[in-house]
Amino acid sequence: MVYVISILVLGLLVIGYWLYRSHQISKLNENEISHFSDLGFVDFHLETTWTTLSKRMETEGISLGIWKKLEIGNGIELWGIPEKGDFSVFSPFFRADKFHAESIKTVTSDLGDGFEVLKVKGQTLVTEKIPFTPHQSGEVYLTAFGIELTAYDSIDMYESQVRASFQKQLISLSALKMEEFGEHWTPSADAVFSGLVSDYDKMINPETNKEFWLIRVDTGDGFILPIVADPRLLDRFPQKKNVLVGQVYLLSSEN
Repeated sequence: MVYVISILVLGLLVIGYWLYRSHQISKLNENEISHFSDLGFVDFHLETTWTTLSKRMETEGISLGIWKKLEIGNGIELWGIPEKGDFSVFSPFFRADKFHAESIKTVTSDLGDGFEVLKVKGQTLVTEKIPFTPHQSGEVYLTAFGIELTAYDSIDMYESQVRASFQKQLISLSALKMEEFGEHWTPSADAVFSGLVSDYDKMINPETNKEFWLIRVDTGDGFILPIVADPRLLDRFPQKKNVLVGQVYLLSSEN
């Protein structure tokens, strides 16, 4: 009898654990932060959202070669390659600020996408190009998508808490590895930065009515980097002259 009760208790514990774990996974999915949620698509991982936007892409999408662009509004765009029959290749883009740029190198894949190494304001940056096309002009739209962000009220607060001198900078991690690895180099659009908030806007995604941040950050040498970010990446509103540091993903576009 005691043995049976022990088995029942153990079974209840296992069931309870899996119910708890399922609940935790469900909560993580509900709060998923991604490049899509950086633009107010907080439920982009749900099948219903994909289905709705896929249908809109088919009927409203603007064709450019093998790519199609769906303009959501307020600078938000979604790009896809419908010929593949798989809209998991949806790529988000936000058309904010244009920069003079020199194309140094391009790397393509069989999927029709690719990366471009750009020289922008003296900085060498590796960006994912949306959509991928050969470099056509001396200007590109460049936007950083938030991955990790931390804000400090002032330079003094930053230096006090971090115990390091503040420095404005924007560093493409992949660009640092480019010469080191040669032909074995694998491009990535990840970058780290530190700078001062020069301007910010609370934006609305017209498709979802959800908010996202557009934060322009002075990263030095006159380079004002536009960053779009899920508000959950920051524990408070950004303010002008705040120190902002973190990691971003760089996307560029000429079209």
